[in-house]
Amino acid sequence: MEGHVYKRGSTWTYVVNLPPDPLTGKRKQKSKGGFKTEEEAELAKLEKILEIKKGLYKPDSQMTVEQYLEFWLENYSKVKHRLTTYITNRELVRKRMIPVLGKIKLNSLSADKIETFLTELKKKGYSDSYIHGIFRVLRRAMRMAHFKWELIPTDIMKKVDPPRVTKKERLTWTLEQCQTFLKAASESRFYTAYLTAINTGMRRGEVLGIQESDFSYERTYIEVSQSLTYHTEFGFIIQEPKTKKSERRTPIIDRLILETLKEKIEQNHTNAQKNEAYQKQWGLINCHSDGEPIRPAQLRHDYDKIIKKSGLPYIRFHDLRHSFATNLWELGFDLKDIQEILGHSSVAITGDIYTHMREEKKKNLMAKYSEAINSSKEDLVPVDN
Repeated sequence: MEGHVYKRGSTWTYVVNLPPDPLTGKRKQKSKGGFKTEEEAELAKLEKILEIKKGLYKPDSQMTVEQYLEFWLENYSKVKHRLTTYITNRELVRKRMIPVLGKIKLNSLSADKIETFLTELKKKGYSDSYIHGIFRVLRRAMRMAHFKWELIPTDIMKKVDPPRVTKKERLTWTLEQCQTFLKAASESRFYTAYLTAINTGMRRGEVLGIQESDFSYERTYIEVSQSLTYHTEFGFIIQEPKTKKSERRTPIIDRLILETLKEKIEQNHTNAQKNEAYQKQWGLINCHSDGEPIRPAQLRHDYDKIIKKSGLPYIRFHDLRHSFATNLWELGFDLKDIQEILGHSSVAITGDIYTHMREEKKKNLMAKYSEAINSSKEDLVPVDN
């Protein structure tokens, strides 16, 4: 870190170069004068440089938390993150963080102020997972303010206790319940999407984003290469899957699924021939009759109606993925194999999030244990003392 000293009148002054202001790009300096000798100024300069390197220096900045978070969104999140991640970050920053923390000077933001902010969110009734999501975004932004741009002297998030997240029991469907749903959905225009989701464990966006070129009838697989969603500001969003591991090849062995996908493609081609306005540019399998992508909200509305019609207990569309994983596990599949099929980055995620033992299986296992231990008691021969 550079710096120098110079004589000003009868006293000496030191100047230390600081990192450029990230908002303006302008060079920043810290200076102090009034030293009687050059040696005193030089020593003070070295002490200041050491203070900065140790993270003890508090920049004299007028930047507010709002200004910094907007800078972080524009110059980091928008550039580095997937569009959907950026949209989520922007919503959390502007709707939750800025209204409460925005006017505070960035270098005055403290751990206790952040914890008070998170506590108030809890009092307002927001879910644990939602609050934890806000915490993660704020932690990422504040750490960059310290480590990347050196706007604050320390990583204040180290002193903030992460919000507690209470794990809830995930409701899933058995194989029989999945079959009941598909039977109720047989006349739905989105039947192919439901059939694919239930039999592959693909995410909703992955199901809606399957292109004709991703499916091979002869080689019996679907290539998961993209995800589709919709936003009122940005329209339809096509992007790479959630993680690198999410890019995967999913085998399709069931003839019913293969034939259904093949017939849907043929139906799309017929619709394209009949309609000059057919939107061929998307090339999607699961789409409307004019080739337009299916909005997630449209799928959810239809999905909810079918559940109500079927009489099944309600689960979210994403819980079809949980159901798929749990059913595989109960059929005896190895967690590592399930991880590969689902496209998780680690087997720990698969085991921690997507599988749990159903009550019926617990009872069966306990019944077997009880039977075994009781039968072993009968084999015991009393020993006379």
